[in-house]
Amino acid sequence: MIVLLTATTNSVKAQKSVLFQWSNFLKVPKYAQAYLTFKHESGYGVVIKLNQNLRINLFDSQLKFIGSKSLDMIKAKESMIDIHYFKNAVYVLTQVDITNQRQVLRVRIIKTDSLKEPDRYTDLINLRENRFNREIDFHVIPISTGIHVWHIVPPEFDDSYQSIEYTTFDFEFKKIDHAVIDIPVKNDLCEILKIELTDKKQFLIYTKEYAVRPVEKRGFLPNYKFVFYVADPGNNKLKQCEFNNKNIYPERGRMKWTDGVFEATGLFSEKTDGLKPGYWYLKYDFINSKYLIDTIHYFGKQVKDLPNNGFKYSISRRSSLETMFLDYFIRDKLNNKIIVAEQYYLMPATFGSTYTYNRFYGDILLLFLDSTSKVYTAKRLIKAQQTFNNFGEYSSYYLERKDSVLRFFYNDHTANRKLKKNKAQHLVWHKHANLCIITVTPNMLKTYYLANYKQSDGILQIRDMLEISNNKYLVYARKGKKAKLGIMELIEND
Repeated sequence: MIVLLTATTNSVKAQKSVLFQWSNFLKVPKYAQAYLTFKHESGYGVVIKLNQNLRINLFDSQLKFIGSKSLDMIKAKESMIDIHYFKNAVYVLTQVDITNQRQVLRVRIIKTDSLKEPDRYTDLINLRENRFNREIDFHVIPISTGIHVWHIVPPEFDDSYQSIEYTTFDFEFKKIDHAVIDIPVKNDLCEILKIELTDKKQFLIYTKEYAVRPVEKRGFLPNYKFVFYVADPGNNKLKQCEFNNKNIYPERGRMKWTDGVFEATGLFSEKTDGLKPGYWYLKYDFINSKYLIDTIHYFGKQVKDLPNNGFKYSISRRSSLETMFLDYFIRDKLNNKIIVAEQYYLMPATFGSTYTYNRFYGDILLLFLDSTSKVYTAKRLIKAQQTFNNFGEYSSYYLERKDSVLRFFYNDHTANRKLKKNKAQHLVWHKHANLCIITVTPNMLKTYYLANYKQSDGILQIRDMLEISNNKYLVYARKGKKAKLGIMELIEND
C-alpha cells in the first residue's frame, strides 16, 4: 500500500510544502541504520547495517517491497570502508585482517537484479608484509568508471621513508593504473590525511608531519605542520608547500585545486584542545612556486556575537565556537569562498544511566570569505540535536547547492518554531521532530518548516538523503522498530 501525504506549514518567514510517497513499514533491529539508499533500473533500494550484518531491501518504482538479501561479514576481523551502487550491483568494500598481521582489501558484490544469484567477493589488494605498522588502512574513492584505492606501503624498517601506493580499478575490478609515491619524510613522523588527483593527473597529497614524534601535547608549541605535495610519478617530480605557524594548533582542514593554484583552510586553537578563535588559510601557486596567501584570521565581533543555541558543555570553557568542526570548503561563482562548520560534541552518559554515550549536533556556522580570505559576512543556523545510544543518523544536516543558494535540511524541535530566546530547545526524542529547511545566501536566510513527526509518521534520516531528480529525494524514515523508504518532493510556493 502506498501512502501519499502532503504537509504544508507556515514558518515565521516563508511557506513551502512537501509531498511524501511511502512504502509500507518493515521491521528492523533496534540499532540498525541505513548506510546507503540508491535508485536502480526498476525501482529503489536501501542497505541497512547492524554490527557486522548488512541487509539490502529492494522496492519497485511504486515503492512496493520486492525482497531482501543479507550479507554477513567476518566478526571482529572485517570492517566496512566503503559502499556504493553501480549498474545493478551493490559493492561493499571491506578491510579484512588475516593471519600474520596481513590485511586484505575485499570487495563483496551483491546483484540487485537477481536476488537468487549468490554473492561473490574478490580480494583486490593483499598486504603480505605489515610487520612494523598495524594501522595501515585502505582508502577508497569511487569514480564514474571504477574506484581509486590508496594505502601506505608497509615500511621495511622503522626509519624508512613514507611511501604511498595508489591503484585504479575498473568495475570489473581489473587493475588499470598503478603508482608508488615516495615522501621524503620518515614514516613514523608523517601522517597522510588525503590524496586527490588533479586536473593534470598529478597527485595532490595532504600530510601532517611531526618534528620529533607524533605527540601533540609536547611543551607549549605545536609539534607538527601541514605539508602539501604535488607528485607526478611519471617523471618522479615532487613539489611542496607547507602551512607552518608555530604559534597556533591548526586543525585538519579542506583543500581545493584549480589550474595549478592550491587552496586550503581550517580552524585553529591556541593550545591543544583549546578554544577556536579563528581559521587558517593557505593559497599557493604550484606552477610559479609562489605563496599567494599564508595567514590566520581571528574571529571578530561579527562572528562572536552571532545568535547561538546557548549550549555549553563545561564550566570553564564558555566560547560558543569551541566545539565547531569544519565540514565544507565551497567556492562560489564569483570565486569567493564559503566555510561551513558544525558544532559537535560526544558526551559521556550520566553515572548509573542505562545509556553509554550520547552525541550533540549543534549550530551550523557559515563564513563567507572574499578574495583576500577575510570574512565579509557570517551566519549561524541555530539547532540543537541530541542522540542517545545511536550513531547520530537522525541528527546533523544534509547540504545541497542550488546555483548560488545553499539549502540545509535538518530535524528540529517543534517548540523552536516559536523561539524567542537565545537558547534552542534540544531535539532528543523522535516524536518532537520537525523537518526543516533553511536557504542561505550572503544576503538572505529563510527558514521553512515542512512536516512534523506525525505528518511524516516517522523521523527522517536526514544525512543520507539522495536527490533522484530536481527537488525529489529518496528518504528513509523510522518509527520504533520499523522503518520505511519514501520519495519526498519539495514544492516551491514562493
